[in-house]
Amino acid sequence: MMSEQTSKRPDNVYTPPEVASLALAEIRACRDPQARTISTGWASVDRIIRPLRPGKLMVVHAYTSNYKTGFMTWWARRLARNILETGGENDPGAVVYVSWEDTVEEMGVYDLAHATMINVNVLDDGRVTDEQMRELEGASMRRAALPLFVLGDTLGRGSKRPRMTMRHVENCLGWLREHVAFKPAAIFLDYLNLIAPEKASGWGDDNRRTDIMELTYRCRDLGVAHGCPVVLAAQSKRETNNRDWKAPQKYDVLESSAIEQFADIMISLWYPITSEPLGAAVRYLKDPDGRVTDLVIDEHLLILSVNKQKKGRAGGWFALHVEPERNELAPMNKRPKEEPSVELITTTRRRGGGGNGHEERMPF
Repeated sequence: MMSEQTSKRPDNVYTPPEVASLALAEIRACRDPQARTISTGWASVDRIIRPLRPGKLMVVHAYTSNYKTGFMTWWARRLARNILETGGENDPGAVVYVSWEDTVEEMGVYDLAHATMINVNVLDDGRVTDEQMRELEGASMRRAALPLFVLGDTLGRGSKRPRMTMRHVENCLGWLREHVAFKPAAIFLDYLNLIAPEKASGWGDDNRRTDIMELTYRCRDLGVAHGCPVVLAAQSKRETNNRDWKAPQKYDVLESSAIEQFADIMISLWYPITSEPLGAAVRYLKDPDGRVTDLVIDEHLLILSVNKQKKGRAGGWFALHVEPERNELAPMNKRPKEEPSVELITTTRRRGGGGNGHEERMPF
């Protein structure tokens, strides 16, 4: 007599007919114009960076203060707004943003600054006029209708707040699906190196690299479990600051090489004003080969590099225009009065630090 354990078919076993049926279902889903893929919405960029499909993992990494959280929050808000504008009343889609870095209040303030175009420093300093306060109240009502959920800490909760482990995140997402009845269109996780390990002793011990590998796997698994893409922020190594061209490469992610192995797409960010010396004269950005470009290094220049892309091109970089005080991003527009455009700039990539590394010509 077969035991109950052996008579029940294990998970992850699929017969040939089931494989064929699931494959066709996936192809049909890809043809659906409402398919839950995500992209930046910039035509020039999206011609290079492939849409991120359900179950796939994108890693966005940068060194400290190089706008990775700003990029993540901007993108999550844009996707949520697109769902609101195009999904219709019966669309259960929503975006989920999980933050280990900013409080819920800080994220909400950025949303209102973006909506009203009021400088976030004005909001933080309490210099809001009565007229601006009315604008913010209206923006708050619009934010309440935006399908963008936040998992994180709020101010004043005290010592009883739960530890934000991946198990806790998984439980929260399960509760939201059951009680709020929505299907995540995308999950943003900000950021990997701050995710609490399941065991408190995991911080700083010899198994930290193993912890990061496990956490990265579980981040990707969220996308498979919920049928949506996952965008994961990660920290880059300090060594990037020792190079002339400081845009991180895929091997620059801190703490574990498993991150670049698990990721389907990797992009990195470099905010040159944080690392380049500025003087009275105008300074122009030099490309990876040391050639001077026509890009001015100021608070509006952000470099996005394509580090890795399965089934797609990688190795080039884009110049973006950023408004940090309002969390606004756009392609760099070199031609006023024309629609913003951005070009993928392909150059020689150097492996290793500084200008002494091995050179590899990118294939496009």
